[in-house]
Amino acid sequence: MKNLATQNVIGIIDYGLGNIFSIERAFEIIGVDTVVVKSPEMLKGIEKIVLPGVGNFNEGINNLNNLGFSDYIQRHVESNGFILGICLGMQLLLTSSSEGGGAKGLDIIKGKVRLLDFNTPCSVPHIGWNDLFGPDISQIKLFNEIETGSACYFVHSYHADIDIDIDIDIRKVYTEHCGNNILAAYNKGNVYAVQFHPEKSQNIGLKILKNFVRL
Repeated sequence: MKNLATQNVIGIIDYGLGNIFSIERAFEIIGVDTVVVKSPEMLKGIEKIVLPGVGNFNEGINNLNNLGFSDYIQRHVESNGFILGICLGMQLLLTSSSEGGGAKGLDIIKGKVRLLDFNTPCSVPHIGWNDLFGPDISQIKLFNEIETGSACYFVHSYHADIDIDIDIDIRKVYTEHCGNNILAAYNKGNVYAVQFHPEKSQNIGLKILKNFVRL
């Protein structure tokens, strides 16, 4: 699964925080070649990249910076390359996070990552299957043939809060947690991101990954 000569290969960024094997396996199930990249040089010629992630925002952005991925991701997006952020990867694409004292993110999407704290008795982290909804779901190519109400698997303690006054063109998909609507996915141009784990979301998740490949 290392044929870098084809544009159909999906590059999966390995920066030390992510369930890389599960994502590799999900793409393998749908018949798509992947390459796990540990340096930006390995991404040359790859049109579609996945930024996964599980864990701490500060550690994640520090690892991306130290490995040289931050600058590469910026250039990749600016040159119209596709990216899919998953879980922590979704959050790292934002401007900053309240986790760990306000670390700066990649600032590709204007917004802040905030703790799931709604002053209501609810469980944090948010773990489990939740339905997707929102008027934009039918307009996002990542969700082609995905119906409103489809359930995906979430594991997170923080959520993305998009600055809609700045990023007015961004499309959003929501889920509900503790009586509040929280962002489950967003899309702006060639940037796609999901808070849930498509690689753990069974047939719906596999369909979403297929849609990413077909962009």
